[in-house]
Amino acid sequence: ELERLSQEPVSPAELDRIHNILSFEYYGGLETNSERARFAGYYESQMGGLENGPELHKKILEVQPEQIQAVAKRYFSEAHRNTIIGLRKPEEKQ
Repeated sequence: ELERLSQEPVSPAELDRIHNILSFEYYGGLETNSERARFAGYYESQMGGLENGPELHKKILEVQPEQIQAVAKRYFSEAHRNTIIGLRKPEEKQ
């Protein structure tokens, strides 16, 4: 899948699906007073101001398929891949 992302742009249908999911999560995360307080606290304390929340969401929705492809080519290349192999610890014999 990573290889495909670097070789061909995301389809408009897939990008629209992703936008819908992100928007649902963004607005769904503002349903209760507690969630709105968390949002306000996070953006005020960590992101430079409350107004940056909606601005960031807007910028994310403006990402184009070619930009996603360029990022995939840059960061998901074979040169940046690592493999981790987990081995079980041998059981001790009693």
